[in-house]
Amino acid sequence: MKVRAELKKKLKKRSHTIDFLLGKPVWEFTLEDFHKLRTEIKKLKALYKLVHFCSKKMEWKKEFKPFRSIFKQAGKVRELHVEEASLKKYVLYKGLKKHLQNLKKARLEEKRIFFLLINANLRNRLKKSNNKVFTLIKIIDKNDPQLYLNKKRKEIKNLILGKQLKIERAHELRKLIKEFHYTIKNLNFSKQIKLVEETEPLQNLLGKWHDCEVIKQHLNEAIVDKVAMGTSELKQIKRVKIKLSADCEILFKKINTAVYKERVLKSLTSKVI
Repeated sequence: MKVRAELKKKLKKRSHTIDFLLGKPVWEFTLEDFHKLRTEIKKLKALYKLVHFCSKKMEWKKEFKPFRSIFKQAGKVRELHVEEASLKKYVLYKGLKKHLQNLKKARLEEKRIFFLLINANLRNRLKKSNNKVFTLIKIIDKNDPQLYLNKKRKEIKNLILGKQLKIERAHELRKLIKEFHYTIKNLNFSKQIKLVEETEPLQNLLGKWHDCEVIKQHLNEAIVDKVAMGTSELKQIKRVKIKLSADCEILFKKINTAVYKERVLKSLTSKVI
């Protein structure tokens, strides 16, 4: 069956890419590799959840557990890098010398911890989980993916229907749309891929808004902490936070515009297969 063949193909690809990245020497592992690793694990997670829906014999959280630690740790490295890069876009960043030094120091420490996690035992556990999922793919019924995608569509619609999206639900929406997108790509539904790509402007806005919110939270923590920070730099951080908060608000207003909602709804009301 085509669906099974595609899922097996994608599982092999995800598994190979993740294993390749984890096998790279420390000195060759770039910041882009951290982003790529997290993306591949997200795609793998979407595949795991689909197989779980189709086969109740699989406990996807249990099988996915070995991937969580490296995903979370890679995320810490990425967040700190994004914050460094983002703050440098603000005119006031030159007054944040100590804060930027602290960010770099923290990023290098999180990177060190990341590589401590990678060993033969972890890679064997990852391989074992993927092998188990591979054997379960063969019992998937051709109609199961359609039922699963319809379920996901309903979840997304429930979040975006209405006049305005609430902030507390925006993070959930970002994850759901990504997961929906990755699931369709894992199944290689070509017509659906083109339709879901229409949600990319919204996905990009949600991603930028999420990064903005994370940085704002980090600045809040720096303001509260005040460790080894002069009064002048503390004032600069507060000014940057005000500007950042305004940027977050602008991004969220864009997310709530009707044009993006219409694109999402259009992609979600089309036939799956």
